[in-house]
Amino acid sequence: MQVPPSIQEASNWQNTGTFEQTQATAQANSAIARDLLNNNVNRILQSEKKNGGSIAGAADRLQNSMQTNVSFGGSDPAAIHHSVRVKLNAAQGQAVMNYSGLLDAQLSYSVGPNSGMREAITQKLDDTTSLIVENTSNHTERVQRVSLSFGF
Repeated sequence: MQVPPSIQEASNWQNTGTFEQTQATAQANSAIARDLLNNNVNRILQSEKKNGGSIAGAADRLQNSMQTNVSFGGSDPAAIHHSVRVKLNAAQGQAVMNYSGLLDAQLSYSVGPNSGMREAITQKLDDTTSLIVENTSNHTERVQRVSLSFGF
């Protein structure tokens, strides 16, 4: 029985490692195409918004409906005020949650070929210095970082 050339070539690619390289190239090309599409759609929406188009208005209403802010805390000026903001960016496949109060924290999660999660906690040490603890993870690695941020 004769094996069709396409099946035989795929088998050879897998055996020589070329298949994995081809798959990585395809994922990179997919990410580039997605970024180009996002940029072009954003340009069209910005143009629509400047011209008062209905597409941009609908996109803005949709984006605004996918975020919420909650604030609570005492009415005393010395009391700690807590604020939580949740925002879903459907076009980018990303969800972001920010908290401010005792400290500042951010949690973001993205889906797709570059899926991953990032958690960051920031504590102000004084008016110009902050301590940042950050965890970043995706399907291939996990990075934990502690840093100091200085403002001038």
